[in-house]
Amino acid sequence: AFWWQGALRFISAVCCHALLRYDADTLLAASLSSQGDALYAMELALSLEKLNFQKLRELHDVADQAGDSQMCDFIEGTLLAPQVQSVKQVAEYVSQLRRVGKGLGVWEFDRKLAADVAAGAVA
Repeated sequence: AFWWQGALRFISAVCCHALLRYDADTLLAASLSSQGDALYAMELALSLEKLNFQKLRELHDVADQAGDSQMCDFIEGTLLAPQVQSVKQVAEYVSQLRRVGKGLGVWEFDRKLAADVAAGAVA
């Protein structure tokens, strides 16, 4: 998945710049609600993608204020552009799920999404 590869590249770049130390044990997984429907899951994913984008922008601002043009360039070129595409893709999924409703529409959406993932069209 893109987010994991991006996270590893980001952590290695930040550690190389000695801006941040991290402890892998402190990274926690998000807990999901017991609602369990596809629309709720995609809305949660969209909010996480938007939060990730916001934090990348804030980090870019910090690097810019510190005059670290290499970090700014890394964040812009390697992390922000794919993150924008990820937000757009998940927002499209949320929109599609709102239109199809529940039942057969969600099943068809899931089937199409699985086919896209198998074809490599979705990360």
